Amino acid sequence: MSGAKLGAKGISYTRFLGLHTFVFGLPDNSQLKVDFNYYPFPRINTSKKWGKIAIDSVEDIAVNKVHTISVKPRSRDFIDLYFLLKDKKWELSLPRLISLAKIKFDWDINPLQMGENLAKVVTVKDLPRMLVPFDQKEMENYLLRLAKSLESDIFEN
Repeated sequence: MSGAKLGAKGISYTRFLGLHTFVFGLPDNSQLKVDFNYYPFPRINTSKKWGKIAIDSVEDIAVNKVHTISVKPRSRDFIDLYFLLKDKKWELSLPRLISLAKIKFDWDINPLQMGENLAKVVTVKDLPRMLVPFDQKEMENYLLRLAKSLESDIFEN
């Protein structure tokens, strides 16, 4: 999609390590930010192609979100994980995503750290502009329940 098709007044591009970011200035003075990232990690599932661009599977995206939240949570990662886990058509679960993250990143996700970081959902302030109905309190409660579900892994034996 070109900037002209969006009616963009301008496009800026930045690159940081493997992250390529395009920001489109739209006619209503809002901005659309699109990130393309390179992960040097194997995919869990075969990617789909859109033109020459490889698109991660929903499961890979969810695994990436779990890994990111375990390291450095951001509001957008909480929101993405919330919507991915709530949508039953994907058949995703936190325990499965944690197991897959270990395989993909060769990195153990500590259940205490994961629970602690999920609990940070109540402190996020930098919420993006939402394009779908969204209840922040509902997301907070959902992710806090997920954090609590890790208790048995934290206190085992």
